[in-house]
Amino acid sequence: MDNENIDGLGQENPIPQPHSVADEIRNNHFHLNPLAISYLSNVAKWSGFISLTTLIMLGFILVALIFGIFASGFAAIFSEYGLSGASLVGLFIFYIIILGIAIIPTLWLYKFSQNTKKAIASRDSNQIAEAFNYLSKYYTFSGVALLIVLGFYAIIIVFMIFGGLAALMSS
Repeated sequence: MDNENIDGLGQENPIPQPHSVADEIRNNHFHLNPLAISYLSNVAKWSGFISLTTLIMLGFILVALIFGIFASGFAAIFSEYGLSGASLVGLFIFYIIILGIAIIPTLWLYKFSQNTKKAIASRDSNQIAEAFNYLSKYYTFSGVALLIVLGFYAIIIVFMIFGGLAALMSS
């Protein structure tokens, strides 16, 4: 008699109890059919393309930023608007921080792509787990960034409403 088919009263239960997905994964009973592997391979290719393209674009932005900051005409344009050299340095540092933040999730997406391709080729469940770890980090970061942006939008809308009310009351 199998212990997993015994109910709380010691009686055999003819209906096998369902396993959780976590139990199936722990017991290495989680398998992907060929269609799922095909879809996963397609996702790995596209995520690799997107991540590499994004890294290249971020590189172009960095080169343009460095060139723009050190170009003499760029400083003259900013001085017309009352910005000093210190403002330019501050702006440069701000954009470098933004680029650094943008690179992190892009690298996670790239690592997901590479680990997924390796996992499919080798049928290694540890490799695919590592790939999904990077994908989880990517989406967690994206979700938190989205929440932050939505929070800023909410704050801006509240200030706009109060500004509009203040303008109405003053007139």
